[in-house]
Amino acid sequence: MRVLSSCLLLLAGCSAAPSLILTASRASATANGTDAVVLTATGSTDFVDFTTDGGVLSATRVKGDSAGVATTQLTSTTTGEITVTASVAKGPSASTTVTFSAATAGPRLRFQTSPGNTVAQNLLRPVPVVVVEDATGTVTTSSSASVTVAITTGSCAAALDASSLMTVSAVQGVASFYGLKSSTVASGCTLTATSSGLQSAVSTAFDVQ
Repeated sequence: MRVLSSCLLLLAGCSAAPSLILTASRASATANGTDAVVLTATGSTDFVDFTTDGGVLSATRVKGDSAGVATTQLTSTTTGEITVTASVAKGPSASTTVTFSAATAGPRLRFQTSPGNTVAQNLLRPVPVVVVEDATGTVTTSSSASVTVAITTGSCAAALDASSLMTVSAVQGVASFYGLKSSTVASGCTLTATSSGLQSAVSTAFDVQ
């Protein structure tokens, strides 16, 4: 009888089928259309297709980088659990879920400007700008709140350089971060802005090359 595969003769020599892993930077987010969760698919250098049963994906087809990593981000204006699936043509797939909750009324922070893709040790540009808003979404021009930013935990492996000016006092409700730079290369990074007594805010995703 003709042998169709060497794996039939020597199972121990067969390599395992490639696998795809999909992870979310956070398990929950606010359903305000701007609070973004970064989805990272690991395991393929081919094109990865992202699909979802709700919300909005920033990209639905992403080429895996040399390390086999592809990222997109998910936002939603409706509450509830959303499932995202990553798949490769004629290959593996993986899924994860994110729960979106209603925004809580009250004073909050919002990224007016998020940074774009940059190079490690270069300043983040455009300059990240965070505004202080009241419960109606109006910028509180009387606010001089102290605002701190950091790389969102779990969004990527990067970190802000120690020389970065990560805490700024708002001027008429606007905090501009001119001195931020990342010390390491990573993809799918986001910034989180926090301030005492205010709801935090998360920027859109960016890569550090």
